[in-house]
Amino acid sequence: MIQRLKINGIVLPDTYVARGSYHFTKNDRIIDQYTDADFTDHVIVSKNRKVVISFNFREHDIDEHNNFVRFLEKRESVEVEYYDDYTMEEKTGVFKMSAVDFQHYRKSKYNIQYAPASVTLTEY
Repeated sequence: MIQRLKINGIVLPDTYVARGSYHFTKNDRIIDQYTDADFTDHVIVSKNRKVVISFNFREHDIDEHNNFVRFLEKRESVEVEYYDDYTMEEKTGVFKMSAVDFQHYRKSKYNIQYAPASVTLTEY
């Protein structure tokens, strides 16, 4: 069975990801870029590519909130195991996680409903 994403050793269940929000991209690593005297842009990139994974946590309530927060305990040098959609292999890497902003969608006397929250993991 393919595990799409594991963050800091914890498998992220697909049910935690908002439908249609998971994106996997590979970006060229830019080594140098400059514009010459003829105003021609030059970009030097390396052959290896930096991976960017982004997704949204789905809506959830206060009872489930700890399950989501445990993935965010470490934001620098995050160890991630992921499924590479280009090579169709499971790989590992060290990533930086963006700040995650949890917003209250609805609040009642006994519960808080959280709106979807965006997460971006960028490979070092």
